[in-house]
Amino acid sequence: MAKVKVLQAKASDEVKEQLRTGEVSINQAYKEIKKEEKIENRKKDIEAQKKDIEQGNVLSISGLYDVISMDPPWPYGREYDPENSRVANPYPEMSLEQIQQIELPSAKDCVLFLWTTHAFLPYSFDLLNRWGFTYKATMIWNKQKIGMGAWFRMQCEFCVVGIKGKPIWENKKYSELINENRREHSRKPDSFFDLVNEICFGKKLEYFSREPRKGWDLYGNDINKYNGIY
Repeated sequence: MAKVKVLQAKASDEVKEQLRTGEVSINQAYKEIKKEEKIENRKKDIEAQKKDIEQGNVLSISGLYDVISMDPPWPYGREYDPENSRVANPYPEMSLEQIQQIELPSAKDCVLFLWTTHAFLPYSFDLLNRWGFTYKATMIWNKQKIGMGAWFRMQCEFCVVGIKGKPIWENKKYSELINENRREHSRKPDSFFDLVNEICFGKKLEYFSREPRKGWDLYGNDINKYNGIY
């Protein structure tokens, strides 16, 4: 009965006629309406974020930082489909040229943790060079469960590590491998930040942050996205 009420209120005349003639079932029509609602809500959310950015509604950066973690909004260019392409970014993307033009607030001695995936791993090394960092290592996040993919069913994400100057780094126990289940889209593992807090020292910034984090300054227009979610 609930589905019928939704169809009565939201189905087009064409769909109602198809329901009457039996071309589509109630379940099929209802499922399509809910799919379109999800797509429209995603578009509205992204447009709201774009408006915030254009109006300067983002946290400001204070000074220079000794440690920076960054997850750029890489330009995947995927269209969101709740059934077949849920991996489309739920936030405005930036072109590679726009990402390159970011002026990182890095101190003369700084560690950069740059998150990326297979698609943009080669560009990550170029970004390190452009921003004045020397490549040191690549961390691998094993998400414990396979996802989607063309060549392979993707299960890992990468964090390219670069330095400039002589930052403080004390690591005697951590390997480059993080084993932690994936959570919400683009949300990084807590164990990564525990690791960074233990081996890196100084003022810390999470660039393009999506949740509050003790001991870190945040930059972004969506910093409370995962606040209160565990």
